[in-house]
Amino acid sequence: MAEIVVRSATEHDAVAICPLINDELGYPEVTPEGVAQRIRAMDAQPDYHVFVACSEHELAGFIVLVQGIALEMDKPYLRVLALAVKASCQGRGVGRLLLQAAEQTAHAGGAGKLLLSSAFARKGAHAFYERCGFVQKGISFFKTI
Repeated sequence: MAEIVVRSATEHDAVAICPLINDELGYPEVTPEGVAQRIRAMDAQPDYHVFVACSEHELAGFIVLVQGIALEMDKPYLRVLALAVKASCQGRGVGRLLLQAAEQTAHAGGAGKLLLSSAFARKGAHAFYERCGFVQKGISFFKTI
């Protein structure tokens, strides 16, 4: 695999990001147009960051981050909203590079913690996060409204 570069995403990356959301994260209804719209919306918000990992010829992965403040934390936190790596690129350091970009963003924003949630079925992802220094704490819930 060619050298991987991590950079900020643009709406033009939506066509390459969308299949990762569909296939790797399991959201088949997501469209490139919707992804482009959300990247534009996130770009307009200073607390959101979207990075892509690219080789010379392909987009290998992406990560979406948002910084927040919690009453129980002295410093802001940075939450990973989404992280996906193309199946053919997994195991080659792409996810680690994206998490390094997240840590750099956290430090730059004064955040004290990097948080993420992961679906129960994604056991391989859980092991990866633990290898990257994350500790499992609690479970997540959601409600569609």
